[in-house]
Amino acid sequence: MAAAIMAFQVSGNILRRPSSLSHSFDHFKNTLSSVFKPFLKDSQQIPMQIDVSKSIKNAYVNLLDAFVDSVFEFVDQPLLPSQSNFAPVDELKEALLITNIEGTIPDNFPEGVYIRNGLY
Repeated sequence: MAAAIMAFQVSGNILRRPSSLSHSFDHFKNTLSSVFKPFLKDSQQIPMQIDVSKSIKNAYVNLLDAFVDSVFEFVDQPLLPSQSNFAPVDELKEALLITNIEGTIPDNFPEGVYIRNGLY
């Protein structure tokens, strides 16, 4: 266990009255201290309040997500016949050889484009 020894040397005159300047400074220092203490206390408590509110919000969001996922079953709704052309399509796994083309494809048409035209 370590021990620390501190010594202070104090010198002064008991009969000497404090000057008005030092009295004014002490009063000013005490006034400033009393004015800024509430702000310092608030500034020290703000990070704790922010962390607590964030963690409460995150816990609430996670709990709500878990509840919605367990209660509701999300299903893709069937498309109307007029909307079937805009339904998502699966990616092609491998290249297909096309032997029969009706019409012509422009010469400057970029490769790798899938054209979906019609209902199917």
